[in-house]
Amino acid sequence: MKNLTPFLMLLAITFTSIADMGFFGSIAQNPVPADTLQVHPFIELTCEDVVIEVFPGGEAEITADFLFTNTGQADTVIMYFPISVMVPTISVLWSLEDISDPITNPSVSVNGIPVDVHPLLSSTWSILGLRRLSWEDILDTVDPLSDIEPDAYEEFFYMIAPESWDSLDVMNSVLADSISVRDRIILSASSSHACWTVPFKAGEQVLVEYSMEYFLGHDFTECSYDLTYPLYTGASWSGPIGNGRITVIPRGDLGIKHFLSWNSTSMPEAISVENYSFVPLPAIVCAPGFELTRLSDIKGLEIEDALVWLFHDFEPVVSRRGWMYYFESSTDQDAIYHAEMYEDSTANWPSGLRVIVNNGGLKYL
Repeated sequence: MKNLTPFLMLLAITFTSIADMGFFGSIAQNPVPADTLQVHPFIELTCEDVVIEVFPGGEAEITADFLFTNTGQADTVIMYFPISVMVPTISVLWSLEDISDPITNPSVSVNGIPVDVHPLLSSTWSILGLRRLSWEDILDTVDPLSDIEPDAYEEFFYMIAPESWDSLDVMNSVLADSISVRDRIILSASSSHACWTVPFKAGEQVLVEYSMEYFLGHDFTECSYDLTYPLYTGASWSGPIGNGRITVIPRGDLGIKHFLSWNSTSMPEAISVENYSFVPLPAIVCAPGFELTRLSDIKGLEIEDALVWLFHDFEPVVSRRGWMYYFESSTDQDAIYHAEMYEDSTANWPSGLRVIVNNGGLKYL
């Protein structure tokens, strides 16, 4: 697992569409280090405590706290997770004009102090839209995370100046007879991400929290929403995840009776709990700045019923390119078909969970 890149972990989302079923199509997930080509060699994910509140109408709110421990030298890490990706039915281009600098959703804090969240784009080097550009054009126009020219068809990450968003007009750029180098690079984006910077002193523990509201995916022909939380991205940090918990809570008029089904792969099964007071995990409570986090505001929340996933010294399973589909069973014919496109049928499933939520009997038109 240690030779997998952060981008390889992102492929689970890159090759999927939010309108389809049977995959990890969620922007809510563990953060990934963007400025290293391998799993981070010495920063560990010591503890994570994730709360996902599900409301009627497919709305959800996530509050996710991650305690990192630096076991090595001082380092500054760019962390990210995806906002949108280029897929057959949903193009990242449609969301580019909605990106601002800094990004206000999600909100992120480090040791309880809010930090700016910036857009981070990725493109594939030497694809059609970039073939007429040199790597020097890229370096002169945007800010790649690495100055080293990628290999052909290799993904690379880059930032652009904040003022670029003010003047970007996606549709006019697409239809224009001539297009600037900057817009050509932006329009080649295969994915956009929310990223932020976290400095670590040697031996320091740092608490990172993100929270945001979002809408669950759904099948247009079914009366349900699809909540997914991929956990395999947690494998991008040194060693296993020390302790972790994911709590899914029905809110408003929803109850656990509206959770039609739930399952998880390559991780412990969920526990259905009733009538308990939510208390964040001890390592999170003792972390620096916890009292300033949103999770501290949830402390003591009286929960009628919820689903809870618990894990300890957990090494998430990361599947290879193309083997990122999530089905009810690995014997599902569609699952076997997709697996055999890239792997043999014994390939491991990526770690993650899925909850199907009744949407109140309404079908989508």
